[in-house]
Amino acid sequence: MNDLTLTSSSSFEDIAKIIGQDEPSNATPSMFYLKINRDHEDDSGRSIPAGSWTTSLDTSNKAVYAKEIDLQVFAQRYQYLHYDAEVNEMVSRSVMANNLYPQTEIPDTVGTFRCGSVPASQREGLSADKALQQKNIKCFRMLFGKASFIDAVDADGNSVEANDLPVLWRARGSNFMPISVPIDSLSAQKKPFIFYKLRGSLEKKKNGGLVYYVGGFKVNDGPIDFTDGDQSTLSFFMDYINSENKKVMALYDEVLRKQGKVIDQAPANVDVDDALNDDVDAALGS
Repeated sequence: MNDLTLTSSSSFEDIAKIIGQDEPSNATPSMFYLKINRDHEDDSGRSIPAGSWTTSLDTSNKAVYAKEIDLQVFAQRYQYLHYDAEVNEMVSRSVMANNLYPQTEIPDTVGTFRCGSVPASQREGLSADKALQQKNIKCFRMLFGKASFIDAVDADGNSVEANDLPVLWRARGSNFMPISVPIDSLSAQKKPFIFYKLRGSLEKKKNGGLVYYVGGFKVNDGPIDFTDGDQSTLSFFMDYINSENKKVMALYDEVLRKQGKVIDQAPANVDVDDALNDDVDAALGS
């Protein structure tokens, strides 16, 4: 007869096998969306700090705010999105690519490239409708990483802890380039940015009556240890990116098949190393 003696020192795995309890699956991190708050009050009329970093926590949808963050970037990609605000609909999206190389086209969900974005130098002569459409096509810098909110507060002004959150920041417009400063500096020193924390602050800008905030970043700490938990988070991000790109490529291929076109094999590998083609400043807007 098998020994069924159990004690508090017995392993969970041994106990679970005997009593029929499910073992926990490998936990996958939740991903929070990092944003810049420009509002002075929330939907409930509470005063909130404009010009602050913010995210909503999954467990309670509770928003947190901070003037500064520490951001450890795990991966960056670039993605075009075509959003039609008039009908509140996503028209198309491209694969997420590693780099911005001018010679490479990027497949999207409607069988074109870069969601049909036309470089600014080639937009002269477009019809009014086409010109408006171009303004709705944006290129985003997709920054996956881990963020800690410095002196974070909630919408009621209460201090809260919001540290080491797995985040995605879709940076565009005036916020597309600033993070390049520390990242390029680290690259020049052959230091992988994944081992460094970047301190992110915000600067208020005005363009006529429009008020907006631009992130500024500097290396704050590093090199730091890359833990087992960090490795799991990185794997989660990579799975997310690859899954998204497979979905986009499947739709791209489907459109070409319906059009009776031969599918070029080159774009099939774009989820690994290919890159975008665009005049970034003109395509993004503010």
